[in-house]
Amino acid sequence: MPNYDEIKVHHAIYYGNLLMETDELYEQGGEFIQRALALFDAEWSNIKNAFEWIMEHTADDDESADLCSKFLCGGTFLLDLRQHPEERFKWLKAALEASRRIKDRSAEVDHLGNIGNALAKLGEFQDAIVFYEKQLTLADQIGEQNGLISSLGMAYYRIGEFKRALELCEKDLVLIKNNNDQWQESIALNNLGLIYEALGKIPQAKKYFNQSINVSHQAGNLQGESTALNNLANIHHIFGNRRQALECYEQALNIARSIEDRSGEIQTLNNLGNIYAAIGNLSKAIEIYEQQLIAARKISDYYGESSSISSLANAYFQMDRLFEAIELYEQYLANACDKGDRNGEAKALASLGSVYYKLDDFKRAIAFHKQAIGIKREIGDRRGEGVSLGNLGVIYDEIGKSRVALKYYEKALVIDREIGDHKSEAADLWNISLTLYKLNNKDEAIVNAEKSLIIFIEIEDPFSETIKEKLASWKNED
Repeated sequence: MPNYDEIKVHHAIYYGNLLMETDELYEQGGEFIQRALALFDAEWSNIKNAFEWIMEHTADDDESADLCSKFLCGGTFLLDLRQHPEERFKWLKAALEASRRIKDRSAEVDHLGNIGNALAKLGEFQDAIVFYEKQLTLADQIGEQNGLISSLGMAYYRIGEFKRALELCEKDLVLIKNNNDQWQESIALNNLGLIYEALGKIPQAKKYFNQSINVSHQAGNLQGESTALNNLANIHHIFGNRRQALECYEQALNIARSIEDRSGEIQTLNNLGNIYAAIGNLSKAIEIYEQQLIAARKISDYYGESSSISSLANAYFQMDRLFEAIELYEQYLANACDKGDRNGEAKALASLGSVYYKLDDFKRAIAFHKQAIGIKREIGDRRGEGVSLGNLGVIYDEIGKSRVALKYYEKALVIDREIGDHKSEAADLWNISLTLYKLNNKDEAIVNAEKSLIIFIEIEDPFSETIKEKLASWKNED
């Protein structure tokens, strides 16, 4: 009759195999995802008990270490989706030590990368980079690099090193295509879309997001499809195409909820809140952001938490609750600095600049925007740089330095046109026209206002009516 430890070993082997088989079922995509999720949820307590027993006995002998390592070579997709990243990190550290004990280098590669993923979810991007680089060094030694480079690339993206991120992710896409792996290809395409968006190259970003949606759908990668739909919707929203944005967000939210992707649902909620804020329904937007914040903190989702804090601050800013907005932006800034998130740091600084401008503290407003521009140039965020240049133009115009303002608007306009940011282009043209009018150059003011009007009409922005009225007023002055 088997003793207690033998029974526990058999129990662990069974549930380790079940986890691997369930993950393989999930990876088939489509209708298999729901079956995999249902099976995983039904057996989660047994899976957890099995691994925690193994983890306690890993140091006993090589057989236990082998079992510990192999247990977490399966289940990657489902554990990433379901398990809290702090617990995931703890499990993977044990599996990594076990793989090193038995000298299973292929398993060690897997565990190093998955530890990087867990750290990235926790917002610990610098630490994640350390593990990804160790993973790539070892993978290169044993000839396993397909689909691995993008993880490192996206960690660099998260800390604002966009050019390094682009170099790595483009290299990874070539490797993935050579291996005909549609699942990984859909992820790589979405990653490239995010990087190109951050670099202000919007047409390329849209192309990659659309490709990711199509490849995800073909591969049955519902999580990837939801993510890419969200990202494409963000671009539609930024450039004023709210109807298309809402359609994409709703599709993304339905998919995220169908597979119980909590991180995906949190991000989509934020995006929907932004739509409500854009149409002026701020109470509804705040309600959504607060729900998002609670959910993000529950699973230690750094980006979900940061986006909800920033969005709540934006809503308070729109409601003229400026000191509450400052408190939240400062919290956002502190979190970004703590995590080494340079992109988030720049956004927080720019937001603080906008609040202090509204408070008529122009000296502080200028200082914050200049700090933001410095970081945005450093990390290659062309779109963000253009926005901050335009904001500086507004401030200098307000304090009577109209010719200085024009120089900032014109710098911003160059970037707008370079990256295809039509909404910002229209706004900067309009600001140029107002400044020229102040400088008694009405003819040039009208020319720029008409250019601005054409773009606002094209993107269906209601601000076009304001421009029409002002143009009519200027023309009637003669």
